[in-house]
Amino acid sequence: MIGKASRAAVLGAALALGGGEGAMAFGGGLVLASATEGRLVDAGGAPAAGVVLRRRWSWGWTGREGEDRAETDAEGRFRFPEVTGSSLSARVMPHEPSVRVEIEAERGDGPLTILSYQKATYAAGWEAESAGLSEFRLLCRIDAEPSADGLFWGTCRAAEDAR
Repeated sequence: MIGKASRAAVLGAALALGGGEGAMAFGGGLVLASATEGRLVDAGGAPAAGVVLRRRWSWGWTGREGEDRAETDAEGRFRFPEVTGSSLSARVMPHEPSVRVEIEAERGDGPLTILSYQKATYAAGWEAESAGLSEFRLLCRIDAEPSADGLFWGTCRAAEDAR
């Protein structure tokens, strides 16, 4: 049987070994998906208004999955809020974060993956930072074939002017 002193020592060692990401996660929130905004357009740049978008995420550490939805406005604009998670073990145990995020556009001929990526950090804003943006702002195509040519897998590219 492990006594209180031994449990405290194990917890202290886990915190000390966590370093980097673990230290950040212990002191702050666990951001699974950063706030995302953008515009959905067709090949000619015309807004794709009234399109329902579904963002799904899957957190490898806990197995937790979730989804939220947004609908494009008359200008094709959309916005998803930040998604956070909490897990005491993820805060104290050293590990490599793994969150799968995917955004699909619902079309008459079936869903289209406009963005798909694997997040390996709990840091807020990682998606924007990795694309050299101040905010995670995208310009996505409703009529393009998904590929790895853009920001991540999908039909989106980084766009500072996607408002």
